[in-house]
Amino acid sequence: MKKIPLTACLFALARMSDAAEPARQNFECDTPSGHFSYWNRTTSATKIDITGTLTVNELRKDGKWIPTALAILKAADEKTFFGVHLVSFPKARDLYVVELVKAGGNEKLGLGVIPATSEPLPFAIHLDAGQVMVSLAGLDASVPVGDFKPASIQLSCSTGDFRFKDFVIEE
Repeated sequence: MKKIPLTACLFALARMSDAAEPARQNFECDTPSGHFSYWNRTTSATKIDITGTLTVNELRKDGKWIPTALAILKAADEKTFFGVHLVSFPKARDLYVVELVKAGGNEKLGLGVIPATSEPLPFAIHLDAGQVMVSLAGLDASVPVGDFKPASIQLSCSTGDFRFKDFVIEE
């Protein structure tokens, strides 16, 4: 009978426990004024949980574009998406507007206004049983989405330096 060293067993157990923990990811979304950037991942899941934090490092000025960060689930048609949106308006830089984005971005439902901060803001998106629930900085909302089937998960920003940190996607 062959003996397996104790260190090999411990290593195997450690690898198995790491596999159970979902991967944490970061996206440094740093864009010049009037530009945008995004992180995208495909999905075919009908149940999705996304959690993480969003930090506003710097807001920039532009004549046409406002600083914004967005976390969404997007359908294959690229027109239908649901998620959460943080916006900073030039005349109110001490506040952030938080919105639930739905119906292809054509309808935005305000969640509220929070004081501007450089502290990490927790965010979450949950899709299950025809319902999308979003949360950002303690503001929560949900919307029925029927048979919506996301094809991708997207994080994006414009006209500023934002950081999506330690986000986890569970499908």
